[in-house]
Amino acid sequence: MLTPPRNYTIDAFRLIGAFSVVIIHTIGAGTMAGGVALQTMHWAVAFFFMASGYFFFVQYSKAGLDIFFKTLINLIGIFIVVNLVFAAFHFASGTLRSSFSVYTFISYGTNFHLWFLNSLIGTYMAWWILFKFKLQKFLIPLAILMYGYNLVTEAYPLLLKPKFALFASNAVAFPLMTVGYYLAKKRERLSAALGIRIAIAGYLFQFIEIGMINYYHNVQVIGYHLGISTRLYAMGIFIYAVTSTGLPSKLSDYGRKYSLPIYLYHPIVISVLYSIIKPYINANSVDFQILYPIASIAISFIIIYCIEKWFKRLFRAINGSIGLQKLFTAKKQSIT
Repeated sequence: MLTPPRNYTIDAFRLIGAFSVVIIHTIGAGTMAGGVALQTMHWAVAFFFMASGYFFFVQYSKAGLDIFFKTLINLIGIFIVVNLVFAAFHFASGTLRSSFSVYTFISYGTNFHLWFLNSLIGTYMAWWILFKFKLQKFLIPLAILMYGYNLVTEAYPLLLKPKFALFASNAVAFPLMTVGYYLAKKRERLSAALGIRIAIAGYLFQFIEIGMINYYHNVQVIGYHLGISTRLYAMGIFIYAVTSTGLPSKLSDYGRKYSLPIYLYHPIVISVLYSIIKPYINANSVDFQILYPIASIAISFIIIYCIEKWFKRLFRAINGSIGLQKLFTAKKQSIT
């Protein structure tokens, strides 16, 4: 099995994707310009899932089943730290959810955006079962099944109007990671030109979807993540990144190190910043719509950069390095 080299273009796009998520959470869809801007940025989360599947293939090609242990322990470390941080933040700001339940915690932890992390953990656990018992042939059928479930429960609930939608968002991780995994396997058959064509087609198809949903259901969804076209748009960008290995650069280095912590902790930055600037600038003004996302990106990046530069132990901690690897490795060795 040929292992792909480190892909620096994917790393660079991870940083751009993290910035895109910050923009999604700081720009309103109340205007046409805002809606188009949001629609342009919504590729990011689907790209992250595909990148996770891609890098899993790279690591699995080298380490086999052992990579599950390492990856899951790291993700559990991140899960513990980030949920404690947001629980403390919400408690201090008086916004700790009163509707907290076991279901919400399993689905998205102590803050809405952490559904991405929970979904990764759930997918890796499911994959471990499939790979452990050599059931990889079920990856694609299960991915199709879970993607269909996500489409009817979260992406297009107006079509079938389901009465339940348990873990609807989380379900999309499995199929999108599977896409990344198989794109890594078939990398030699792909081309940058193919990625560009798919990305353009997916991007434009978003607006056809928006028009059709508005026409048939009288619902305006511009600025929202769409279940088919937005993910097609993301896949095109990802194929371009996969086939453009690129060279190491500051952008790729920052993407490798900072994209995840920026994604994980930016809601604290945007919440505090909103409280600071709201009394001075009308939230509906053009100035606010431009200043707020730019300042949020800059401050999020600077904070993470400074932590990594001068508080390395803290940087490792917020990225899940809290000693679980050593603890579980020691236990594993003592058992064997």
